[in-house]
This record gives sequence, C-alpha cells and structure tokens, in this order.
Amino acid sequence: MKCISIDLDGTLLNSQHEISEKNVKTLRDLHEQGHSIILNTGRAYADVIKLKAVQNMEVPIFCINGSILYSKQENCCMRQLYLFLHIKKYFQF
Repeated sequence: MKCISIDLDGTLLNSQHEISEKNVKTLRDLHEQGHSIILNTGRAYADVIKLKAVQNMEVPIFCINGSILYSKQENCCMRQLYLFLHIKKYFQF
C-alpha cells in the first residue's frame, strides 16, 4: 500500500474547477487497489466540499495549506494547528 497525497488546485482540478471523470476513476482505482488517497489544498474545507467529485470521495483532506486535516469518515477536524498560539508571544494584542 502507498499513500498518495495530491493537490487539488492546478493539479486535479481542470480549467472548469472540476475533477475530470478520468481523474476520479484513477483515484477510485488506486483506492480499490488498497492505496490511501489524501487531497491537499490551500482552500477552506467549506469551499472544497462544494466540489461534486469530492463529495463522493471518502478521503482525508488537508485544507488551508496543511493547517487542518479533515476526515470525512469521522466527520470532524482531526487536527487543527493554531499558528496564533505559536506567534502571539511576539506581538501585543
């Protein structure tokens, strides 16, 4: 088994901002062969889940440039990193 982590924007998404049927089939075939698929994007989860092809996938999604890992299977945010907590000591609020 391999873990295949692939970007949405500029990679899976075509010029119509959709995942082509060919790419959907390829991802489905890889999953059926036992490979793990992870989607990556700089977008927020609320924007990503609007994509019809993503709605039909049961894959984890790294959103907001890797700061949030969302698991559709668990229907929850599995990990959320708060940069604010790490940098607040350098700023006065």
